[in-house]
Amino acid sequence: MPDKKLQPWTLIRRTELFRFGARFLASADHVRLPDGREVRDYLRLEMPSYVVMAAFTPDGRMLCERHYKHGIGRVTLTLPAGTLEENEPPADCARRELLEETGYVGDTCRKPSRMPMRAAPMALPF
Repeated sequence: MPDKKLQPWTLIRRTELFRFGARFLASADHVRLPDGREVRDYLRLEMPSYVVMAAFTPDGRMLCERHYKHGIGRVTLTLPAGTLEENEPPADCARRELLEETGYVGDTCRKPSRMPMRAAPMALPF
C-alpha cells in the first residue's frame, strides 16, 4: 500500500505573469508532484494577508454586512473583513475593521486562527 503521508510539491520554475503593485501577483509554476508527475502551468496567486471576523452582538446575533462585490457583479452578504497593515497584529486589524465597517467595538478577540482562503492557487502570507 502506498505511503499516504502528504508531501509538498517541488518547485522547478516560477514565471511571473502579472503584478499589480504589492497587492497582487499571478504566476505560473512548473512543479513536480510527489509521484513524479509534472504540472507545467499551475496558476498561483499572491495577495496580502487579511482577517475575517465572526463577530456577535451582546444578544448573540452575528454581524454581517451587505456589500457590492464587483467580481460576482452583485450585492452579497459578507462577514466583516479587512487587509492587515504592515506589522499589524491580526487582533488589532480585526478590532479596527470591525469598528470601521460596522460601528461596533469588540470587547474580546479570541486567538485568531490561520487558514488559507481557496488554498489551491492562493499564496497568502501568514
